Amino acid sequence: MVCVYCKQPTKVTNTRPRRTGWSIWRRRWCQKCQLSFTTLENMSVASAIAIKSPQGHLQPANYSQIFISLYKALGNTQKDIEEAEYLTLNVIDKLFKQQQAILTTSFVKQQIFETLNSYQTKAGQRYLLEEMDD
Repeated sequence: MVCVYCKQPTKVTNTRPRRTGWSIWRRRWCQKCQLSFTTLENMSVASAIAIKSPQGHLQPANYSQIFISLYKALGNTQKDIEEAEYLTLNVIDKLFKQQQAILTTSFVKQQIFETLNSYQTKAGQRYLLEEMDD
């Protein structure tokens, strides 16, 4: 990776796996400008997991779709953005823990519901109502 300041090659000085298991924190240092910065490397959910619809169609897992479902269920306020991001990471972590490349739409929806319901029962109920409308 190149330095964000001077665009020269950098050296990794520290690496730590994140608690989720699918991201890595790295501290990088540039020999030329002597500055350091931190990177967070995440596995692409879309490249690792496919979602199978009830009709049998496959599509890549989509972080944004999961986030939007959670955000809507939480209530669409500014405060809900951070909560939805946190819960999205929890759902994705549950998906990766299945250690399967293909998951069903119903399984993903169940993980979203369980995550929401354990965090905030009203949000879980809103999610179920939204899903019934689809």
